[in-house]
Amino acid sequence: MFSYNAQLSLLNANDPNDGSLVDNNYTIKTPFVGGGLMLYGKQYFIGASMPQYAIIAQDQLNQYNVNYASSPMLITTAGLLQRLSKDWEAKITVQGRHFEGLPFHIDANAYFYYKNQIMFGYGRRNNTADVYQLQIRFNEFVWINYGYERGFIYDSQTPFYSHEFGVSYRFYQPSKQMFIEPRNY
Repeated sequence: MFSYNAQLSLLNANDPNDGSLVDNNYTIKTPFVGGGLMLYGKQYFIGASMPQYAIIAQDQLNQYNVNYASSPMLITTAGLLQRLSKDWEAKITVQGRHFEGLPFHIDANAYFYYKNQIMFGYGRRNNTADVYQLQIRFNEFVWINYGYERGFIYDSQTPFYSHEFGVSYRFYQPSKQMFIEPRNY
């Protein structure tokens, strides 16, 4: 569900008679739709999706600046998992994202798994961002994640840095008769 509430009349303006602020409050509520398809096997995946698209009436689009919500984001993704040795696996992925009005983004990533206990990853984005990842498996259910990203926003002069930490907990408890097919996407 997309819900947007703007109360522009509450803003403080240099010119109290600014016509764009007087009685310019509005609320929009509309459904989001999205979906996608994925084809996968034990060592590959390829997919395409449109994860969000707000269904907004044309008169609201003409009256308010919410075109970003009704513009579809299109994502394509593909990857390949390759066993390198008894202990090592590599996963290579590529993702493309298109959002109307923004530059096309491509991410290319390489992940290396050691005994399915430790994962090291590196990714490169076409907006000159580098991404480093580390994931450690403590037991069958708990993973600890760390990510570091550095790059530039909007131009080659505005740097950004990001540190991300996470904990993954898997709720399933597979029985000895059940085989869990790993999903690598």
